[in-house]
Amino acid sequence: DASGFSMMPPYYHRDTGTIFNNDGFDRDGNSEDDAAADDMYDASGFSMMPPYYHRDTGTIFNNDGFDRDGNSEDDAAADDMYDASGFSMMPPYYHRDTGTLYNTDGFDRDGNSEPGTGGSYDANGFNATGYHEDTGTLYDNEGFNRDGYHEDTQTLFNNAGFDRDGNSDSSGSSGPTWSASGPTVSGTLTEGTVISAIYLSTYVTGGVGSLSFSSSDLPPGLQITAGSITGTPTGDTYPTAATTANIVVTDGMANTDSYTMTIPSISAAAGNPDWVTTPSDLTFTQNQSGSETAFTAKADPYTNTISYSLSGTADGAGLNISPTTGELTGYFTSLGTYTATITATDNDNGNSISESISITLYDAAGRDIDGYNSAGFDVSGWSNADPSIYNEFYDENATPS
Repeated sequence: DASGFSMMPPYYHRDTGTIFNNDGFDRDGNSEDDAAADDMYDASGFSMMPPYYHRDTGTIFNNDGFDRDGNSEDDAAADDMYDASGFSMMPPYYHRDTGTLYNTDGFDRDGNSEPGTGGSYDANGFNATGYHEDTGTLYDNEGFNRDGYHEDTQTLFNNAGFDRDGNSDSSGSSGPTWSASGPTVSGTLTEGTVISAIYLSTYVTGGVGSLSFSSSDLPPGLQITAGSITGTPTGDTYPTAATTANIVVTDGMANTDSYTMTIPSISAAAGNPDWVTTPSDLTFTQNQSGSETAFTAKADPYTNTISYSLSGTADGAGLNISPTTGELTGYFTSLGTYTATITATDNDNGNSISESISITLYDAAGRDIDGYNSAGFDVSGWSNADPSIYNEFYDENATPS
């Protein structure tokens, strides 16, 4: 009835599955709390009134499959079974899933609709809940719903451009059209860097049904997926020149339109500089100017520029470096061995490489701060590397034999 109670004894309520509504009153206004035995459940959860439905299952069996007398649900008796549609075989024929006289679609076992929910079917075969009488779904056999929208296109027209009555979509007969600006690539493209997705449908008006997009000349690594240009530029030769790609949109009536999209140049991925000649150990003569220009680097990509810097004990002791050419110049006054770290930095991407070298300062006689010459022997001919080794050739006091 209008209050949600069954029209048949024992007048269970649709929401609670008992003779009481959610507020605890039966159809006659009696309270659930009047302690009368006929509105209670026993200790096992079975109703005190025929047909003794269980409070949890809404059937004559509990969750373990037994009735109040201990009989099993599986004894094949007709009175504990449901028919093929899920309705109980016993009056009042409640449905197994809903616990009411009606199934989930709003119909009872005889096909009558639930008042106030399903109702009768309209001219297109839909009831008030939107279900179709033939398919039992929200769409008819042609894919249209109660309001006339097609399940594939989500418009009033199917993929062929016709509505449920067979009328064509005259407004879309001219097919889809690209906007004047069309899709564009935002910013620059770099090898190995994912591009920002370009949503193509935002640049198209008109068309019938769903739209699809295609292109056969996008740069390697880029593709159209789910209506968007996505991907990561890949390839072997960079930088590339700016180019174009033809993007085609097709609607459900096979109408097409093309747009020539500009693809900017693609830069190579940022790499580290590389030494043309790797820095190596140097020697300078005390109180004499010297220079070395062999230590230079190249950028990656080669179009970038390089700057040079110097650090270590040699820096400030007499050694300098040109930031643009990498040329080393020096004038040392104090004998000793110095360290120098030469760094080449890519001015465009900030990547850098460094190499550390040793600089030995000799006096005018060709000896270092410890008195050894470049061959490692002192004035008496003894070796710095192995003091037990003597070489007469380097002994300045020896008489040639």
